[in-house]
Amino acid sequence: FTVPDASLITKLNLDLLRDDGAIVYLNGSEVLRSNMPVDPITYKTTASSVVDGAAENQFLTATVAANRLTTGTNVLAVEIHQYFKMDEDISFDLKLMAQQSGEPVSYVTGHLYLDANGNGIQDGDESGLANIDIIITDLDKTQTVSTNGNGDWTAMVTAGSVTIDVEQSDPDFPADATQTEGADPNTILASEGETTDGGTDGYHVSLGGAIGDFVWNDANHNGLQDQGEAGVEGVTVTLYNAGGQVGSPQTTDGNGTFAFIGLDPGEYHIQFSTIPAGAVFTLQDANDNNSDAQDSDVDGVGATAVFLLCKDEIKTDIDAGIYVQAPPEPAQASGLIWKDANANGIKDAPEKGVGSVTVNLLTASGAFIGTTTTDRKGLYSFAAISPGDYIIEFVNPNPALFAFTLKDQGSNDAVDSDVNSDGRTDVLAFASGEIKANINAGLADGDDMQSEQGMVLAELPDEYDLLQNFPNPFNPETHIVFKLKQDGDVSLFIYNVQGQIVKILAHGFYAAGVYKVVWKGVNEQDQPLSSGTYLYKLKVNDFTAIRKMAFMR
Repeated sequence: FTVPDASLITKLNLDLLRDDGAIVYLNGSEVLRSNMPVDPITYKTTASSVVDGAAENQFLTATVAANRLTTGTNVLAVEIHQYFKMDEDISFDLKLMAQQSGEPVSYVTGHLYLDANGNGIQDGDESGLANIDIIITDLDKTQTVSTNGNGDWTAMVTAGSVTIDVEQSDPDFPADATQTEGADPNTILASEGETTDGGTDGYHVSLGGAIGDFVWNDANHNGLQDQGEAGVEGVTVTLYNAGGQVGSPQTTDGNGTFAFIGLDPGEYHIQFSTIPAGAVFTLQDANDNNSDAQDSDVDGVGATAVFLLCKDEIKTDIDAGIYVQAPPEPAQASGLIWKDANANGIKDAPEKGVGSVTVNLLTASGAFIGTTTTDRKGLYSFAAISPGDYIIEFVNPNPALFAFTLKDQGSNDAVDSDVNSDGRTDVLAFASGEIKANINAGLADGDDMQSEQGMVLAELPDEYDLLQNFPNPFNPETHIVFKLKQDGDVSLFIYNVQGQIVKILAHGFYAAGVYKVVWKGVNEQDQPLSSGTYLYKLKVNDFTAIRKMAFMR
């Protein structure tokens, strides 16, 4: 073919249809090799693989440097190779398109992403889908392009009608994904000489639905969750569908909550059992069932009606209220443990509370009843104590470093220490409904025991361990405890199900000990994350451990 003036050509685009392999030469120089080995080629060389089916009709597009042309006569040559030597069919089609300076060129662009929460919008923590083939068909040809690392793609097309088809059979396309944004396939009108938006396509992979919520003590028997009515621990919750029991029964935690996760859509019902002795289920569907998030959903034997769970639905309004006829009013105990820096037995203004200290509730004879842990400010509470005589015991986090300070110093009971040298109070009498709010303890002698990551200074562990988070599932926050038997460089990262790091909880050198960290369901920018399954991984020295947790927003 002849080119009058090669200097006017700014770009060459080559479209090739081949069965099976081909090498294209322009003026004796190789400009495209498709489905052929990289080794030197002879007439005996076979193609790298067979091309059949739809691939036989899909053009491959390549850009050729314009300086390969010369003014005057040019030669474009193609050699075709079969995969099977005995094949009888051999074919190719070829188009070389030249663009002169100032000639309009049309492009179509688009974007693919993984819609982790399925809301049809690409949120800040949702990434693009990379290396996905997109089949583009315009008025002249069909070509295949791939998304880049950000999920973006671009194709040069002939202006007019263009059909865009995401190749969902691509090995890199997420399995079992459903489209939440965009249309596939999608036909648009490409403007001549312009870049036309081919649309954004979002795809969601289901992690399953979840059912949960709450068993509570309906103290006033009105069938509604009122302020101050506490959750009930230890109630068995069993989930059923039409096929029978689903998974293992759950037991309500210390807050009265429960959860079943990873569920398929369908119809379910729940049976509540093993409620406390003397308790009965409260009124069902109070307030004419207009307060479903606060009412009780069970009948007199603890069974719910059948309800529908949609795909990926998080259903957190299945509740059960119980009460015991004429119970005594529970008493309450609370207080503080603090670092008594000057050892004067009085909490002075600059002195800080001590977190992660175990506080036990004992009978008057010293038998164990229950336990809690101080929060970051050193505060604790026992919210539901039956009237009677008790001892409150503070467990010294490290007797080698700390001792309990002087008892009953000064005249202000709100800021003094109430424990003996063994960390125990005298026997305390609690009347029905009584609240004792200042049962305190001071620790003297030693440095501030609050590390920046929440060290729990107890006896050094004899092993490495990563404990299951608590609570799990959780909302709004959960606690993670890990043990280090030796000093070392620690990394504690949270990952989403795509394997991406979403939060760094610990990273650096740590001394041997037991540590607790709190995660509030946010990423590194303190932005709330979506509900779902997350992984947390501890690595220190030669030890690695991974656990799974569920966040329910």
